[in-house]
Amino acid sequence: MSKILSFTGMFCLLLTIHAGAQKNADAATVKQLIAKNAVTLGLSADDVANTRVASSYYDAQANVIMAYLQQTYKGVDVYNAITPVAFRDDKVITFTTSRIAAVEKAVLKDNAIPTVKPLTALRNAAADIQSPITQSIAMPLRQTPDGQEFEYDKLGIGFNNLMVRLMWIPIGETGQLQLAWQANIHTLKSNDAWQIKVDAFTGRILKKESLTVNCSWLPVNLQKMQCYDPREINHIDSETGTLAVNSAKYNVIPYPYEDPNFSPPVLVTNPWSIFANTNATTLKWNSDGTKDYDSTRGNNVYAQPDIDGTDSTYSNATRSSTALPDLTFNPIPNLVSGDPGTDANSKFAVTNLFYWNNIMHDMAYQYGFDEPAGNYQINNQGRGGLGNDYVIADGQDASGTNNANFSPSVDGIPGRMQMFLWGVVATDTMLKINSPGVYAGFKPAAESSFSSNNKLVSTGPITGNVVIYQDFENPGSHIACTPPENALNGQIAYIDRGTCNFVVKVKNAQDNGAIAVIVGDNVVSSTLVLMGGTDNSITIPAIFIFNSEAIKLKSYLNAGTTVNATLSNNEKRYDGDIDNGIVAHEYTHGISNRLTGGPATASCLTNKEQMGEGWSDYFAIMLTTDWSKAKITDGSLPRPIGNYAAGVTPEYGGIRWYPYSTDFSINPWTYDSLKTSARIAPDIHALGEVWCNMLWEMTWELAKDNGINTTFMDASKTGGNSIAMKLVMQGMKLQKCSPGFVDGRLGILKADTLLFGGKYSAAIWKAFARRGLGYSASQGSPLFGSGSITDGIPAYDLPPGIILPATWGSFTAEKVNNTALLKWSTLTELNVDRFVVEKTIDGRNYTEVGTVKAKGNSTLAQNYTLTDLKPVKGNNIYRIRLIDRDSKSNYSESRTLNFADIKNLISIAPNPSRSKVVLTVKDNQKLLQVKLFNSLGEQVAVYKLTGESMSLDISRFATGSYYISVTGEGINQREKLIIQ
Repeated sequence: MSKILSFTGMFCLLLTIHAGAQKNADAATVKQLIAKNAVTLGLSADDVANTRVASSYYDAQANVIMAYLQQTYKGVDVYNAITPVAFRDDKVITFTTSRIAAVEKAVLKDNAIPTVKPLTALRNAAADIQSPITQSIAMPLRQTPDGQEFEYDKLGIGFNNLMVRLMWIPIGETGQLQLAWQANIHTLKSNDAWQIKVDAFTGRILKKESLTVNCSWLPVNLQKMQCYDPREINHIDSETGTLAVNSAKYNVIPYPYEDPNFSPPVLVTNPWSIFANTNATTLKWNSDGTKDYDSTRGNNVYAQPDIDGTDSTYSNATRSSTALPDLTFNPIPNLVSGDPGTDANSKFAVTNLFYWNNIMHDMAYQYGFDEPAGNYQINNQGRGGLGNDYVIADGQDASGTNNANFSPSVDGIPGRMQMFLWGVVATDTMLKINSPGVYAGFKPAAESSFSSNNKLVSTGPITGNVVIYQDFENPGSHIACTPPENALNGQIAYIDRGTCNFVVKVKNAQDNGAIAVIVGDNVVSSTLVLMGGTDNSITIPAIFIFNSEAIKLKSYLNAGTTVNATLSNNEKRYDGDIDNGIVAHEYTHGISNRLTGGPATASCLTNKEQMGEGWSDYFAIMLTTDWSKAKITDGSLPRPIGNYAAGVTPEYGGIRWYPYSTDFSINPWTYDSLKTSARIAPDIHALGEVWCNMLWEMTWELAKDNGINTTFMDASKTGGNSIAMKLVMQGMKLQKCSPGFVDGRLGILKADTLLFGGKYSAAIWKAFARRGLGYSASQGSPLFGSGSITDGIPAYDLPPGIILPATWGSFTAEKVNNTALLKWSTLTELNVDRFVVEKTIDGRNYTEVGTVKAKGNSTLAQNYTLTDLKPVKGNNIYRIRLIDRDSKSNYSESRTLNFADIKNLISIAPNPSRSKVVLTVKDNQKLLQVKLFNSLGEQVAVYKLTGESMSLDISRFATGSYYISVTGEGINQREKLIIQ
């Protein structure tokens, strides 16, 4: 142990010695480093000439110069072809290339001189997003010397200044590049950060996409968790800390508590004092170094309500009740029965929003998101970066509901967060059956949305007997598309879904005396329908119920039983500003967008397999975990997210498909899920859940061997949780632009090498392999970035050298007549499941010989044997694959036996397979006939073999068992083939 500590101390000392020598990271210095390391980077002299330094900075966390190299062609940028490189001591430590090879062949029209002017391109782009520029435009505020980038003012449509840049952009997945102007317009009203490509020769719109991350906070898993383990609820109700000069107190739901379900409001004093790296908090929270503020404004964030959705209510930011220099933000909310819109609740929400944005800023600073890396600050105090870009956080924004968003930006331009109110309907208490007693109770229901005049919140509770709507001249039908046959006066009408629209049904019931309507689903579904349409003349309430409830209700009514029901409004608005997990999630979009591709780029997370939602959920659960009380075994506990905003208590499963957990019975997501789950294609945000759970898995794997840093806000201390956060942050800096899952994993492994000398690679591999992102996993090969979410190939294996919980003993192979007897032993075993014996004759393609069950757990030597009854002529190379109960695996050494006297026998590898197999007949020089039969004995394919081996494409055949028959002079053999 002392040697390890000594080495660690020496390593830190070396970092300190070299740190001062590498702080010069300007573009000229980086260009010299590129030229010096061109061979390592795989760059020709022409490549070096066609490389622009998009951004570069000294990374104190890793003691490297981080540089982001933009590929150009004819002096014009190639979209998202950005290569991150880490230099130390003038050498390349790590890099991930994103260059497009033979770019000149990809260019559609080899002309880098546009005929469309940048101003024309900007006008066309603005018109396309229905934000036409009506102001007269003078000269641009700024343009680059090469005439490729132009900055204009806001022109009445922008939240920030408008930017236009010339670049080569990809045309779909064709592999071709086209010259275009890219217009960046962050709209004032909708908070959409549009990136619009305009043809540089015709002015036609080629593509547009919004960089604004709308997070689809939809309630999808709102059932109670059987294995819920309640986290300790904090009941602090007095002030904490001591009053000091230049102090500030904030009444908030404090770190690390997720929402009011875990802690009541607490008056916290000088909350910045919990952060060890005081560079993050030099100006505290209510000053930008030039001016002190007595409102929820400071160097890192300006939080204000936008209750009218006009983006102009800055003057209404919550203000201190005491004068500078000692501030007090202590609005007293009523979170139990009070509406979020009351003055006290609104001020409390904005205070909490301000507090948590600062918590996120200061936490991220501890782990590497500082000024040079592009963090969000007005005043960077001479420490690098551009500044003038705090986060503008709109609380209770009236432009949306049931959601939140964040518009990322490049360094030097403010980011913007919008937090909305949630109109949550407690669907399990809207409909109450009063009688009969055997059916009494609350039933799930959803209120209609087709009229503004029939809401239960206005009409009040409605109680009455339920009667089935009998259609005119067809009493056996209840769809209410025609007037009723029976009387409805003073009763609640039951109607079946189907045929005509909802407004016709309910209007017919209302016109014939019904006081309310219950519509029953006509199909089995797990989702309540929100009945749509428009007819404000409808004044009676209408609700929708599941098919299962409709059948029960009608069974009682058809039996002549009186059914009495009450319809009542149980809608309550919840405020996303005080669901701290959501605030943390949104802020993280700003972090991930600036770290990936460097601070001068905000477009690297627009591809389909990017993991932005996953990083954001991961930061949210990391920041709302009480690490001071966490135990090593807590990783298996379910961690839901978004419960408060969704209006449910902590024992529910949250607004993701599954709560986060290392337990597969709670969260089954793996890399396979991207192509196999029907939930991911229609809801791509679910993709982020898969990535987040992989990071959560890694965090607890690291905690097993390294413990937990109970003071998480001190990143200088060790512990699996802090190691994981450092790896994730640094991994984003090192991964390629437009990353997929494999790129993200690679970035984390490179971060481990950069920060810790590869010390934690085994734990990282084990965690990712457990969730299908193992050593052999493939991301697919789209032309531009990770453009598909279904072409990846999962794998659960580990790289060579990663040792599982078993100690190998001996391994021998001996010839016994015409068979091979294999013997091996283990000295210890821990959770080992089985051994798979594999064989190859060419050293590349292995086939399975057989499987032997392991002892499992043992501290004594265990011996195993297996006989290969079908060795082939020539060399037979054997190895043993050990598989544990978590599906992790590693290999033994190889042993070779030569059977020179055996007749030709066939070998098929890999087997099982899903795409291609290699059929080998050792030493064959004759014409052989090869036939493929299915399990029914039907011939499905025939081939001819004239040499030793041939490749067979089996991808077109269905999964199952097959037989390959090889016949010819001196051979007549069949071998089993499994197609997966």
